[in-house]
Amino acid sequence: MHSPSTMNSRPAINSPWSCLEPIPGLIALPCVWRARLGEMFERVQALILQANATPAELLPCPRECGLAHDIVC
Repeated sequence: MHSPSTMNSRPAINSPWSCLEPIPGLIALPCVWRARLGEMFERVQALILQANATPAELLPCPRECGLAHDIVC
């Protein structure tokens, strides 16, 4: 399993395809995709990203501490 810091970090290559490999199961919150894709997020979202009805269980730390935090409902 990949660490949240790996999922949140921007790819070295300026390509949306380089964002796919480090994300386990290609499932991530929009904030993760937005952080990795930057200005390309809207275009990639319209073309290939799909919403998932399953509630998220973890949220990458917004302070970028490298940890994921449990979401408690």
